[in-house]
Order: sequence, then structure tokens, then C-alpha cells
Amino acid sequence: MIALLVAATISVLNVVSHPAVDTAVVYATIHNGAATSDVLDRVETTLGSASLHRSEESTHNGMSMSSMAAVSSIAVPAHGDVRLAPGGYHVMIENLQAPLQPGQHIALRLHFRNGGWVSVSGLVTPY
Repeated sequence: MIALLVAATISVLNVVSHPAVDTAVVYATIHNGAATSDVLDRVETTLGSASLHRSEESTHNGMSMSSMAAVSSIAVPAHGDVRLAPGGYHVMIENLQAPLQPGQHIALRLHFRNGGWVSVSGLVTPY
């Protein structure tokens, strides 16, 4: 587990991904220590094309269904946390430049409307 506190109010903890060939997901916990909410609205990495996504589970006619869609932003409440986790929000990295291997370190930059850019690193761990 690797975390980096960059801005005085935003910290990103427990950044992790898993081995992947073409498309990877990144999970983390975002903490906002400010008295005002913030919004994660952009993510960048040299690993591939990064975007924000949300997975949802629903029931339709008695059948459980999963769906995933890109989102333009993720709200981070004042003095609160948002978990990027399986079954919810996450970072999707498509068109990986090279496969992600266990033990590899990954680097991302997250942009927050109020907090600016936050650079983070994480670890690729086995499933």
C-alpha cells in the first residue's frame, strides 16, 4: 500500500490495481480534510487512457444485473471519504501501454476542482 499526501486538504490512500493486459482498474480511498466539499473531475496516467467510472448492481424482473458507465466527476464531501472500490466508483485505464504485473508501481494524477492536482502512486497486487 502506497499513499501520498499532496494537498493540505486532499489525501489519497490505499491506491491499488491488479494484473491486467488491456484494461485495468484502480481503487483507492480519497479523504477530504477541508470544511468544503470537492470534486474529482479528471485523472491522468502514462499507463494508458484513464477515466472515472461507476459500477452498479440492480434487480430487474427478479434478476440481478451489473452495469458500468463512465462518469464526469465524483463528489468528495467535506471532512469525508470516498472509496473507489469494486462495485462502485473506480479509475479505468484502457489501452494499457504494457501489461500490469504484480509488484509494479503505478503513478496517477488526480484533479480536484478546489484542491488542484494530486500525484499518487500505488501498487499492482495479485487478486
